[in-house]
Amino acid sequence: MSERDPELQPNSSDIIYSSFDQAEIEEKYHCKIDMDRAEQVLSAALSEYTDPELGFFKEKNQAEEEFINFLIQRGETKQFITTFVFLASMITFGSDSQIFYDTLVRKIGQYETYRWLFVPEEVCKSKLSRKKKKWEKINGGTTLFPEIFITDQMYNEPEANGFFPHDEDALDFNKEWEKYIEPHGRQGDAMIGWYHNCCILHKSYHDNIFEYFNAHNNDAEEIHKALIFKPGGKTSNKEFKRFEKKLASLFLQWVGRYELYPLSNLDEFGLPIDLHLCRIAIQTGIIDCQIDLPRKTLAYEVFWPVVNHLCKKNKEKGWRPAAVSEALWVIGSRGCTPDQTALAPYYTCPLKTKCKGAIRKLDNDDAFYPSLETIKKNKKINVWGDYKELPSGS
Repeated sequence: MSERDPELQPNSSDIIYSSFDQAEIEEKYHCKIDMDRAEQVLSAALSEYTDPELGFFKEKNQAEEEFINFLIQRGETKQFITTFVFLASMITFGSDSQIFYDTLVRKIGQYETYRWLFVPEEVCKSKLSRKKKKWEKINGGTTLFPEIFITDQMYNEPEANGFFPHDEDALDFNKEWEKYIEPHGRQGDAMIGWYHNCCILHKSYHDNIFEYFNAHNNDAEEIHKALIFKPGGKTSNKEFKRFEKKLASLFLQWVGRYELYPLSNLDEFGLPIDLHLCRIAIQTGIIDCQIDLPRKTLAYEVFWPVVNHLCKKNKEKGWRPAAVSEALWVIGSRGCTPDQTALAPYYTCPLKTKCKGAIRKLDNDDAFYPSLETIKKNKKINVWGDYKELPSGS
């Protein structure tokens, strides 16, 4: 079992390196980074993603793509679609985003009935209610936003926060949201944040997400910082609930990908790095952890600086962090996940000669990443028999 550094707990650092110092990162986080291998891996992924030859990315779209294209074809405004991705991005924390979007696509026939869930003013007219004891039982003795529960009785958040009184026949937000979203796993935790954020958009920004952008100078980097900022270090003081680095990055990446609003600095706020990207970083040999690294540390303090540095180095070739994120996510979620028990890589995978195998689910939902050797020892990876070792720098 690898040693865990007591100083490197999952929430120990909020630093995103603006400059790249490989030696400093390796020393601080007890890991080794192979920059030559990293450049090879990213180059192979981006080459196939932007100019398909092997066919790996054929019919392998981003999870959200089909539903957002439906909204576009339906004639929804860019403001509405931006509000949708703002709310929908909260669902993807700690869960399978493909399942969520597949559910929305399956329910396209019900879209008109539930469209109000994406309209802040309409959401605020509905009732959000939870019994404290029931909520705590569901969530293992804790509440996501304990400040909104003051009694064991049904408790309505907006009256307490001075938002809006409810009509007696107001819709039950909880019931309608759960009926349409069909939350799986930890997706249900997003319900209160969804409601709260709609109330903030309505009260403070006149239902217009673009006013929020304007308040932060239409600067993606500034918006990202504002979304994750915790006044006084307390999550309960956040203006918008639920948003941490990954979800804030994912939301802004979607704004840029679908050209929903002209924000500046769309390449500067980081990547929505999830377990798929972390696994690829380990199984391709880009990063070798010498201790058990928390996922957030591996993602934002180690892997993101590597990607950012290489994208700047190869800017003239068209390398962009968002494209790296999209390509590696598809490879990980649509390639590596089905291949976890395979004895050889999928024949069209662009990383097949640069990867030792597909890492399976690690302990505690991939909360920590040990070295590749430890992963192999614990039988959390099938080493592919036709794997070819690439010499560093080749």
